[in-house]
Amino acid sequence: MEQSANSFYYSDESLVKHVHRFAPHVLDSYGFITPIVNFLFCRLKNNVWAQISYEHMEVENYPYPVPSTTDDPVNLDDRYRLMMRHLERLNQKIAYTEPGTEQLVEAFIERALLSYTFGEDWIAMFNLKLAITIDCIPVTLVDSVKELYLEAYGRAKGMFYPSIGNRINPPLCYSEAYMAENPLSGRHLLARRSLSRGELVTREWPFVRLLTADNLLRCDYCLVYLPFALIPCGGCSQALYCTLTCCMRAFEEYHALECSFIGILRSHYTFLEQLGARLTLRAIRLCNGSMEQLGVLSANRGGYNYNVPLGFNSDPRMAYGMINNLSTNRNRLKARGLFRDGAKAIGLAKLLGPEIERIYQTKNDYTLQMVVAEHLVHHLQIARVNTLYLWRSVEDPEQATNCRTNSKPFAAVLLANGSLFNHSCVPNVHYTLEPSTGAILFAANNDIPRNTMLNINYW
Repeated sequence: MEQSANSFYYSDESLVKHVHRFAPHVLDSYGFITPIVNFLFCRLKNNVWAQISYEHMEVENYPYPVPSTTDDPVNLDDRYRLMMRHLERLNQKIAYTEPGTEQLVEAFIERALLSYTFGEDWIAMFNLKLAITIDCIPVTLVDSVKELYLEAYGRAKGMFYPSIGNRINPPLCYSEAYMAENPLSGRHLLARRSLSRGELVTREWPFVRLLTADNLLRCDYCLVYLPFALIPCGGCSQALYCTLTCCMRAFEEYHALECSFIGILRSHYTFLEQLGARLTLRAIRLCNGSMEQLGVLSANRGGYNYNVPLGFNSDPRMAYGMINNLSTNRNRLKARGLFRDGAKAIGLAKLLGPEIERIYQTKNDYTLQMVVAEHLVHHLQIARVNTLYLWRSVEDPEQATNCRTNSKPFAAVLLANGSLFNHSCVPNVHYTLEPSTGAILFAANNDIPRNTMLNINYW
């Protein structure tokens, strides 16, 4: 029988040192092929490569439709699937195309045409503005761009402007639950008052989040479905954002550090490990690359109010402290699992070291890598225990749902207040993504009396 992990590793520091001592050959590098694959598929911005990927990309969400009848070979639903297939491939092309080139202009104009065809006139105008700002529109397309813009404006005038511009305003946090603790249930949430079926229990902004599917259809930061208006990251071809605001927020919080090796991160690490890594990246960004400040921030273990959910305007250091103090269930792990966590953390720390040195002018030495690895181990375990998955309909990727039937997970999030809900196979609360803001909503499944324990379905 395997021994308890605590008999081998009493802390993250001793774990990392043990792994580094006994498995250095595994951690020296990722080999010769992996960096090349990372560059070709995740970092390379090349027009020829973009065109090749556009022509040969396989689309999972919208399989090629089979003709319905001889008289009506492609019905309305099938036409929709064909256009969405084309849109997803087009977003792939935009992600890989070199910035400031005619090919990118043409791609934005083509997407504007698709938006106009779908009746998304404001978003069609948004795409045309993206094309115009590049300032290299082919002469042959100038008149067509003007005509399409005027037609879209004429048709959209007087209509409600879509929520694309409203996402600049972050959601407000809200909670009708409070935290309690006992030896049997640990930390859990109770209802402050009697709640009616369908009533909002909690609204919380995720501290970190990760797309696990629909990378070409949703914003990588706020997770909102907006395939007609996604903007690519200027450094990599893996992250797309719904607005420049989301792009800048992601860059400030974590993406500046992960951008250069995001391909290795996605190919060598599970979704939970990637989410834990993003938590570490955000902590490093909060401390401006200082390992001393990071140690002080992580050492603070008390004084946090879990009765208040995280909002966008919450103090990020306080929010990190709340997340960092969530349960890890470390004492339930076996030595083999902990050793694997340590190896993953050290490998990732070796990738992070040069980026921290480049951005913060901090010496990339053994000490820095070990400190980063110690935090990575802790954050990987937090993510494994506390992550919530968001689900959407299989038939309609736009439709976020709390139902597990005919659905699939598309994102993983870490919350402070929301992570305290206990599990039940018959939950009295369900959760889902708020489409207009990117916040996570928890609502009552049935009438809930005051001081009743609140449960969700983890699976």
